Amino acid sequence: MSSLTNSLILLALFNLLTLIAFLPLAVDFSLASPYLAAKKVFLQFMLALVLSLTAFDLIRGREIKIRFNILDVLILSQIFFPICSGLVLRKYVNHQLTNFIFVVVFYLLLLQILQQLLLLKNKFNLLSFFHIVSIVVFAVSFIQASVGLLQFFDKDIFQRTSSFIYESKVIGTMGHANWMGGYLAASWPFAMVLFLNTKKFMYRLIVGIASIIILLALVLTLSRGAWGGLITGTGVFAMPYLTKLWKKSKDLKFFRKTAVFIFVILFGFLLWLCVKINPDSAMGRIFIWKVSWEMVQDSPILGIGYGNYPVEYLNYQAKFFSHKENGGYYDRASNLKDAHSEYLQVLAETGIVGLFLFFLTGTIFCVLAFSVLNFVENKDTKLLVRLCISGVAMVLVHSLVDTPLRQPPIAVLFFFYLSLVSLLSKEYYGERFSIRRLKIQKLTEFRCSLIPSKSLTILSGAFLCIFSMNLIMRALNKFDAYKNWKEGQEYVSMGNYEAAIRAYEKALKVTPNEGELRFHLGGAYVYSDRYSEAISELEKATLNFNDKNIYYCLGYAYQQLGNYHHAEMNFRKVQAMFPSHLLPHLFLAKLYHKYDRIEDAITELKIVQNTKTNINTEETMRVREEANKLLIKELQQ
Repeated sequence: MSSLTNSLILLALFNLLTLIAFLPLAVDFSLASPYLAAKKVFLQFMLALVLSLTAFDLIRGREIKIRFNILDVLILSQIFFPICSGLVLRKYVNHQLTNFIFVVVFYLLLLQILQQLLLLKNKFNLLSFFHIVSIVVFAVSFIQASVGLLQFFDKDIFQRTSSFIYESKVIGTMGHANWMGGYLAASWPFAMVLFLNTKKFMYRLIVGIASIIILLALVLTLSRGAWGGLITGTGVFAMPYLTKLWKKSKDLKFFRKTAVFIFVILFGFLLWLCVKINPDSAMGRIFIWKVSWEMVQDSPILGIGYGNYPVEYLNYQAKFFSHKENGGYYDRASNLKDAHSEYLQVLAETGIVGLFLFFLTGTIFCVLAFSVLNFVENKDTKLLVRLCISGVAMVLVHSLVDTPLRQPPIAVLFFFYLSLVSLLSKEYYGERFSIRRLKIQKLTEFRCSLIPSKSLTILSGAFLCIFSMNLIMRALNKFDAYKNWKEGQEYVSMGNYEAAIRAYEKALKVTPNEGELRFHLGGAYVYSDRYSEAISELEKATLNFNDKNIYYCLGYAYQQLGNYHHAEMNFRKVQAMFPSHLLPHLFLAKLYHKYDRIEDAITELKIVQNTKTNINTEETMRVREEANKLLIKELQQ
């Protein structure tokens, strides 16, 4: 390879390393959705930079060799299947699917660049890159943990609002305690590797203290799924040591029985503790899974479409509550955006086919990883593979009760682990690498090599260059759009609705598929008494966003335009989604009062007056007070 090619490869690796390092830390409070929006824009921008470097290398006409194995094909199928099924279901690409596509592009780029790295004839090799990544990820985890501990002691350097807090204040720069816990757990294998590889006592002490801080922050997130992932992944990582200990104790039956007994008791205690810490959370998940199962029953084969779970959830919650036997769950109604289980959400969105591909990908990863682990003799390589297995195990266990793979920083780490195993399996394929014990040699040894012609390579490079430049410009424009969106929210809070509308419309030109943005624009139109325009935007918003406040705004707008039927329909829709909420009944009472349906108005007001709520918030007290005044007025007529 030429020195220029070497430089391009190293520069591309540096950009990917920058992405891995700063993606979890990306946060900008000048943007709407400051935690997630900053990460989405940064991910797109950095991938576009790496693509541009790859494009430049292709334009030079350098011969490339693209190698695929069964794991790569399965990962690609998880992009193509949702796109194809979306065409069948007429539910097209949304921002969740776009984020997933970007993460898979990261996987492919990392895989291709690492393959080229192995061909470099210098001291910087795969293990050198892995060592640098370990240090970087460990440092980022320590920063996250430090920020989380400051938040726990009310010393939040970001001065965020309390709207992001649910169970724990420890959210770091991730925006939610579960995501924070998920990231710390997914990055924990790097801490173990650094501790084991560090020879000097002082360095090991520093790594040990930093690791304790990371563990403490993880515990304080109260993310039980992340705890389970950490324990499982650590156990998988320590399996060689545990196996040796077990073999040594083969003559000590009492020791083995005691060990099994202690494990069962400890596992049961941890499970009881996870439920005991927050029983409402455990019961809430059961309710969510029951509602999600309604989606599965409606579309068992292809699902409802990737990324459509948050759009459809409230509709299925209303369907669930339409059965009287489910009345005991009324108080658990919520405005959710995920299934709190990656597996259930995959099943709901992509059906049995999508879940099968997901499980098959995990199975093939395990087969390849353990086969490489059994084949190689180099200790550093073995340690690298064990790290990957441990990291994947942590994320998959956490996925039982959460959706960590929907968060870009965790997904990037997950696919980093997959890419390393895929790469190593290809490298050792030519050295009689087989899996005869499992009798699936042909399946796992599948590979495909492509060597495009020089003209095709140059043409591909030119296309990729244009595409990457377009991605960079779109990322920068999207950053400005999120800023305009935030400005619109600030204008609304100040009562300057016309300025808010201008800011929202400017943002919408760049992100026309952001349903939540359309909802905010529709709300601003309602505040400005521009009801026809409000209805138009709010109806469009429901195509890829769902929220109870959309229907409140639609009901009010239709009421102001004199469309009684549509107003009632939207208020009834909120009532079906949230049977224990009082506000829909108050809106309906006002609507009936306006159209002289006095008896119906009194019925709705009495429901507000007599309905018992578990928590009496300020809003609940205000609604009751307003309903009592209106009821007195109706009874006096």
